[in-house]
Parts: sequence; C-alpha cells; structure tokens
Amino acid sequence: MTERLHILLLGASGFVGRALLREFASMPAGSVRVRALLRAPDALPDYPFLDKVRGDLARPPLGLEPEQPYVLVHFAVKQIDHDGTGFIATNVDATRRLLRGLGPRLRGVIYGSSMSVYGQDEQDGISEIAAPNPGTALAHSRHLAERLVGNVARQREIPAYLLRPRFVLGEGDRFVLPSLARMVQKRVRIGSGRQRFSVIDVDDYACAISRLAQRIIAGAPGAVPKQEVLNVGYGQPVACADLLDELAAALDAPKAIWRLPVSRRLTLTLRRLPFSGSTALATRLELVGLPHWGEVDALGELVGRDLTSRDPLAAVRSAARALRQGRATPETKHTT
Repeated sequence: MTERLHILLLGASGFVGRALLREFASMPAGSVRVRALLRAPDALPDYPFLDKVRGDLARPPLGLEPEQPYVLVHFAVKQIDHDGTGFIATNVDATRRLLRGLGPRLRGVIYGSSMSVYGQDEQDGISEIAAPNPGTALAHSRHLAERLVGNVARQREIPAYLLRPRFVLGEGDRFVLPSLARMVQKRVRIGSGRQRFSVIDVDDYACAISRLAQRIIAGAPGAVPKQEVLNVGYGQPVACADLLDELAAALDAPKAIWRLPVSRRLTLTLRRLPFSGSTALATRLELVGLPHWGEVDALGELVGRDLTSRDPLAAVRSAARALRQGRATPETKHTT
C-alpha cells in the first residue's frame, strides 16, 4: 500500500467494528488512520491510530470527516427493535442524511449488509445476481440502505461494496453461536442437518474489509467496481450437523434427542397464525432450518483466495472454544 489508509468508521464499538480495529492495529504503524463516530468513546481502547468523535448516526457532528481522502466503512446498523420504532429511521433515513453531508474527500463506501436481503427461502449456493426478496422488517431496511448507498456511489462515481455475510463467528459473538449453544444444550436439532450455511470468522471478515478499503484508496478516482454486491463467507459452506457437532464437542453437551423438521411450508403456516411470537419463531426456524449459503468467487477475486479458501469448520472450532472460554456473551435475541 503506497497511500496511507484513512477510514471513517461507523459502528466501531460493535462486533465487526471491534474486529476491524484489531485488524488495523496489526498493520504497520502509520499506515492507517481511523476516525470513529461513537456514542460512548470510552467504550473502546485508545488505539494510537484512532480518533474518537462523540455523536451518533442520527445526528452526526460537524467536522466528522477525515481531512484526507478516505473510505466510509458503515456498520452502524440497528439490528434489534428494542424501542418498537422500526428500522427505517436508523438504517435508511439516518444513512441518507449522513451521505448527503459528506464532501468530495469521500473515495468509496463499504456497507455491512446481510444475506437476509435474499429472503427467507432456501439459499443453496445463491449468487449475487439473485433478486433480493427481503422477508423481515430488518432485511427490508438493509435492502433499502444497500440501494441508497449504491445509488449515491454511482452518482458520485466512487466505488461501493455492499457486503452480505450470513453467519459471522468469533470473539465477541453475542448472537450466532450463543443461540445455537442453547439449542445444543437443550438436546434439540432443527432441520435435517444437511442444510448448509455461509460462515466466516469475524477477524477474517475484518481482513477482507481492510483489503477492500485499500483497493479503493489505491485505485484511480472514478474507478467504479464491476460488482457492488459481494456475498461474504468461505468458499465452502458448513453443514448444520457438522457445525452443531463441533459446538457440542466444545461444550461437552449431551447427545441430541429431539429433531424438529423444517420446511418453508411450515414457516409460512406459522407466519399466518394469529399468535404472539409465531412470526418470530418462523424466522428463527428459517434461519437455522433452511440452507443459507452463497457463492463467494467475486469476493475471493477482490480480497484474495487465501481468505476465502480457509476451512469453515476450523473457524467454527475456534469460535466454539472462544464461547466456552467466555469470550462470547450469551444473548437471547437474534438478527436476520
């Protein structure tokens, strides 16, 4: 990298944001400078390359942008609707206001989306050309934000990468493995076990983001990428049965005795029931009981196949050990 990497990071205190800071900390001194928008600056360590700016996405402060050409890395996404106000105000409207206020030093955008924008049906080797069909309020807001970021980038003639992972594992995971661990400990298995998922370790995800940002800064101004949307994961998916077996072994969990078959017909029926919680149950069953993995050839071409060719079960094994050692906090909610 010949040019210093300047980053405006949104969502720095989150799961992926913290992994990104670990990634930047591993880079040569002086090669990167990060400005992070934070509601609580004290929530993060004082890295020597990090400038903390107090504020939030809904009310970004003046002077937020770095003084040099930079890449916006946007992971400030509302994922759980605790206050009942929905997802559009934060994930779409606030992003629109932010982008309108950014000046000509913006060289490109990396936006953290999700494979959930493809919908709740089976995704067995889905490619980025598949039409989005979001089936939840959160997924719908993610899709709208993707379109917004892509449109703004094309208008400005700058690159944008819209990243769609399915399961991100590793240090700090409060959702994926902790939720699956509770299922394992209850001796329950969902689906046939043959359903396959895209997975990636959060530190490998952070490395991929860093490499994309470096491509943007190193590229010629106006060099818009051929492909904006990128599925994120390792090239090989992991079968649900193998994932749960690894988790059960790490936790010394007893053998499963209950299996719940899952089909799209079942979950559609649940969504029609007039009972509180039936829709949320359908979403959970779809998330675990149906296949969700996507082709990642485009990602590998951009960030290097040394990342995408890694063994997904090794990532699961490492994340399961982290969970057992207490580096991942159990969380009862889920995201999609």
